[in-house]
Amino acid sequence: MTGNTQTDFAELDFRDVTFPSDKLTIDKMRKNDWGLFDDGFHVGERQQPQFFFNANHGGHAGDVVGSMLFCERAVVATAFADNVGADRPDCEIGGCKATLEKLYQKYGLAKGEQEAKMLIRGLEKAGHEMGRTGGPWSYRPGR
Repeated sequence: MTGNTQTDFAELDFRDVTFPSDKLTIDKMRKNDWGLFDDGFHVGERQQPQFFFNANHGGHAGDVVGSMLFCERAVVATAFADNVGADRPDCEIGGCKATLEKLYQKYGLAKGEQEAKMLIRGLEKAGHEMGRTGGPWSYRPGR
């Protein structure tokens, strides 16, 4: 890395990382938040699926999917930083891991706490691999 700054993380390339969220489907979201998808047909303020359109009903896509995607990338970037001796990204990694553990179980990506933790360890491994010279993932500055 060019220096231990937060902007260096903008150069990380996540395209080759397999994220647990890659297996998240609309079906899995519908099964957990059916009322935000399938509770009648409405237009206007209660337009369905509310999961995507209405943040005030507890199942907003940004809160679920957005948080999951952000936290996964935060785990990978933190492991990368640890591996190359850089400052960690400016995010609450413990909170991200707790969020992922909860969401992975809720949306059927993990069958329990141990499996969720195993998925998170897989993300950490991907971050460590990203930091290895000649590894399958790389830091690609100036792309």
